[in-house]
Amino acid sequence: MTLFLALAGGIGAGKDSFSNFAVNGYGASFVSTSNLFREEAILLGIDPTRENLITISKDFEDKYGVDEIARRASERLLELTDPGVGLGVLSSVRKLSHFEVFKSLLPDLKLIAVTAPIEIRYNRILARQRIGEAASSFEDFIKT
Repeated sequence: MTLFLALAGGIGAGKDSFSNFAVNGYGASFVSTSNLFREEAILLGIDPTRENLITISKDFEDKYGVDEIARRASERLLELTDPGVGLGVLSSVRKLSHFEVFKSLLPDLKLIAVTAPIEIRYNRILARQRIGEAASSFEDFIKT
């Protein structure tokens, strides 16, 4: 039996750290809905900034429906997950409706809330230097 973990949390909360631990420590498979939108941005020739990813997400939902990204992420995770390992991690759960789709497609799915103090989250996004992610100031970050 395969255990699937769905991670929900704000930007810089530690979802990637959790996922890396599961992948490197236990051989888990991994899919991130945010990374699916980053892939889409690259295909469209658009910089994967936070603002552009939000726009792509909204456009995607308008074109395919609110839950299509959840369906695609679930299918990809099922394809990647090795039954011999029995662990799959799905990151960046953003909407309750997405979780309902994940739950319908991924047996034994567990939702995990990943949190961290806002100061740590801000320092993480500064340190990882992901395109378009850093706020100009801590005060701006608090507003997002």
